[in-house]
Amino acid sequence: MALADLIVDACAARPHPLVAVRHEGSWGSACKPQRFTCDDGALYSVKFIQNRHGDGRGAFNEQVVALCGELIGAPVPPVRLIEVPAALTDVMNRNPAAYLLDFAPQPGIHHGSKWMDDCSDRAGVEHVDENRQRLGSLEVLYTWLICRSDHQLIYSNKTPREVYSVDHTTFLPGEFNWNAASLLPEYAIVVPDASFQGKGLTDADRGPALDRLRRVTEGEVAVVVSRPPDEWGYRLLTGSRSPSTSWLGATVCSTTTSRPPPRWLPTHTHFFSTYPTPSGTSASTSGC
Repeated sequence: MALADLIVDACAARPHPLVAVRHEGSWGSACKPQRFTCDDGALYSVKFIQNRHGDGRGAFNEQVVALCGELIGAPVPPVRLIEVPAALTDVMNRNPAAYLLDFAPQPGIHHGSKWMDDCSDRAGVEHVDENRQRLGSLEVLYTWLICRSDHQLIYSNKTPREVYSVDHTTFLPGEFNWNAASLLPEYAIVVPDASFQGKGLTDADRGPALDRLRRVTEGEVAVVVSRPPDEWGYRLLTGSRSPSTSWLGATVCSTTTSRPPPRWLPTHTHFFSTYPTPSGTSASTSGC
């Protein structure tokens, strides 16, 4: 089945969002995330698509990067689509200062990341020996989807100090302001993420994630890129595709701007064959 058909099927099978039932707290960081208990009984950090990071692009990045992380076994909190009803947003809008807001949240479907209890504040690459394969998989993820700023790792406060990657708004070239001009030139560029260099990570640490990346199917890709809903201002184009566009994703077109449709993500096979290793050989011949 062609990728376009897989995407159509994946859009039709998009999971129903969870429903926020109770507000549990607010944070004053850039996206002004809010914590909600949802109808599955779990806590989620929810970023509203109205936040000032990217006119929907930030939420798109958050969902897609985390789902790609799941594909390769990287330690990212599970993400879900969260429906926040008007009964909750109305209360927030009556007193935005109490919720640390600088925008007016609207009812609808938003990005949610499962809340990780008893973890540190954001940190750098630490506790390497307790997290070798976890950090190795994050190096692959951060290199594959390109994060050039605002790396956010947190660690369990209990032993072992397991690492998680959170807050993926600033991934992709152009971050939450990406467009075709920022994305397309990056296709053939694979540069290991500098934040993970000099930390003693080895080919063996990256190997499991690279191996899983090599086995990713187009059906799995279709599920990932179809997850952001239409309400976020994007539609998946499933018509003719340029034969030169050998990408791991659908063509995503912003319906809120006149920008041309960006094509992203680089193919996993291209990435795997060009990922530099410390020995200077390609990952496909390094035994990873």
